[in-house]
Amino acid sequence: MNRLSNLPKIDEFLCDYRLIEKSGGIPSKRVTEIVRSCVDSMRMTVLQGGPSGIRGELFELIMSDVLSSLSEYTSERLTSVINATGVIIHTNLGRAKLSQSCMARALLISTEYNNLELSLKTGARRNRLAYIERLLCDLTGAEAALVVNNNAAAALLASAALCAGKEIILSRGEIVEIGDSFRIADIIALSGCRIIEVGATNRTHISDYERAISPDTACIAKIHTSNYKIMGFTAAVPAVELQSLADDHGLFVLEDMGSGIMVDLRSYGLPYERTVADAIRDGVGVVTISGDKILGGPQAGIIVGKEKHIAPMKKSQLLRCLRMDKLSLAALEATLIEYTQKTPSIPVLELIGQPPDILKVRAERLKAALSVVSGLTFTVQPHTAQIGGGSLPEQSLPSWGVLVKGLHLSNNKLEAMLRSGNPPIVATLQPDGVMLNVITIPDSRIGDVVTNLLAHKPVSQAHT
Repeated sequence: MNRLSNLPKIDEFLCDYRLIEKSGGIPSKRVTEIVRSCVDSMRMTVLQGGPSGIRGELFELIMSDVLSSLSEYTSERLTSVINATGVIIHTNLGRAKLSQSCMARALLISTEYNNLELSLKTGARRNRLAYIERLLCDLTGAEAALVVNNNAAAALLASAALCAGKEIILSRGEIVEIGDSFRIADIIALSGCRIIEVGATNRTHISDYERAISPDTACIAKIHTSNYKIMGFTAAVPAVELQSLADDHGLFVLEDMGSGIMVDLRSYGLPYERTVADAIRDGVGVVTISGDKILGGPQAGIIVGKEKHIAPMKKSQLLRCLRMDKLSLAALEATLIEYTQKTPSIPVLELIGQPPDILKVRAERLKAALSVVSGLTFTVQPHTAQIGGGSLPEQSLPSWGVLVKGLHLSNNKLEAMLRSGNPPIVATLQPDGVMLNVITIPDSRIGDVVTNLLAHKPVSQAHT
C-alpha cells in the first residue's frame, strides 16, 4: 500500500473547527500556505520511514503542527497583558496607561464623523491643533504650542525650522541615547544643523557654553538625561541660566524636558521636580515633552514656548509628516482636560501615589486568591517599584509583591509560563522566584492572575 495514501487533503484541515477558531485575523491565503507546509513536512517524514499510521492519527499529528504554526504567526500581535513588573511607565508594555474617560473620548471621536479640521462656528476649514494649543498655553503659561507624533519628532521639527544650517550647542553630558539605539544628537542633526559639544561628560559650566557661541550659533540645547543619572563629581547649568546667556547673545534655549511633568509631584509622595510651567516661567524659548510618560497621555511630542519660535514650526513642510491623527488628538485632549481639575484623573499619577500599606493589603489578597493553585509557593514580600519610561531614574517607590516559586519548576520556566499564558503576565525574574509586584496589578486583575496560573497546571510539569 502507498504509504502516502493516508495523508489528509488540505481542505479537510481548512474545514476543521479548531483551525477556523485559531485562524481569526490571519489572511486565508497564509492559513492555506501554513496547512500545505505542515502536510508537506509530514509527507517527507513518511517517505523517510516515519509514522504512516491510520488517516485519523496523521490528521491529528498534522493538525497539531498547524495550530502551533498559527499560534506562532499571531504571537506578536498587540494584546492586553498584566504588568507585574512594578514599572509604571513601561516602554515595552505601552508606556502610560490611559484613563477610561480618555479612551471613551477617543472611541467616540474615531467611530463618528468629527470636526477635526472644520470650524463649527464659521463652517470654514480650521487648524486641527487649535483647541489643543489653547489648552496647553493655559496650562503652562506658554505663548504658543504645537503637537506632533512623538518627542523625537518635536526635537527634529524645532531644529529644522529654527536651526537648519546653523549650530546648536549641547553639553557632552546630555548627548543621550534612547531606546533602540536612537541618539538624540543624531536625530537633531537630521534637521541639517551642527551639534557643537561643550564641557565634559560629568561637568559642564556656563563658561563652556559662552566660549562656544559663534556667529553660526542658532540656539543652546538642554536635553533631560531621562533614563540615567550621573552621580558624584558633577556640574550642570540650569536652563534659566542658559536662557539668560542666550538672551545676551540674541539666541534661545531649546529644552527637551522628556517626561512632561505638569503638576507638583509632592502631592503624590515624590520630591519636587521642575514642571513645564516652571520652564516657561524661566523664559525658555522652546520646550519639548513626551505625551505618554508622566503626563499620562497617548504618544505625542508636545512643543510649548514663545510665539516667535513656534510660528516658523507651524509653517514648516515637515509638520505635515509629523502630525498627529484624530485618535491620538482626542486622547491627548481628554488627558489635558484632566489637568484643568484640582485632582486630575491620570492613571500614571494614581499608580505613583498608591500608599505602601494599601499595596501590602493587595499583595496579601493576591496571595490568598492564588491559594487554589497547586505546585507553587507564594510569599508576600516588600519590593521596590520604578516610575520607568526614562522618568526620574533615581527615584524608586516602596511597594509590595507576591514571590512565586515552583516546587518542581525552574524560575526561568515559570517566568516564561506566566508570559505565555492567557492573559499574559509579565513579571520580574528574581534569584529565588518570580516576583509579581502589585503596584501595577489592580484589584480587578487579581482573578486574571489566578486564571493564568490555573490554566498551566504547573504541578503537572514536574521535573521539566
